[in-house]
Amino acid sequence: MKFAKRIEELKGKNQDRIMLARCGVFIIAIGEDAIFLNQMFGLKLTCFKSEVCKVGIPITYILKYLEKLEEKQYSYIVYDYNRETKIIEEKYKYDGINKIEKIDNIKCSECQYYKEHHSFNNIDIFEILKGKQENKKDEN
Repeated sequence: MKFAKRIEELKGKNQDRIMLARCGVFIIAIGEDAIFLNQMFGLKLTCFKSEVCKVGIPITYILKYLEKLEEKQYSYIVYDYNRETKIIEEKYKYDGINKIEKIDNIKCSECQYYKEHHSFNNIDIFEILKGKQENKKDEN
């Protein structure tokens, strides 16, 4: 089973806590967990796949963020993904008094990152080409 699919499946079993998974040198959160961490800590959102956001935290910084989650009493769970065996194993769980709330109807089109990087409706290609043409004239 692919990494993303397995993460989504595990999130279904851990809906009330932030789910993090180590993959290589990053700890990754996807979907509503990624959006929550972006809003709480300003972590950069990227598109994992169509309609799914992710954040990646280098493993060298994860303890800092876990401490902050614990200070705010948010529940979380950390998994480890082994690329060779394709197994995801639970490694640590923290039960705080605060649970993240389910974000219904996550729409990438409403995400600021998506708007800035993927919304082609806001791009005036003809204005861009016009500017490019003017720059060429100025160079000659």
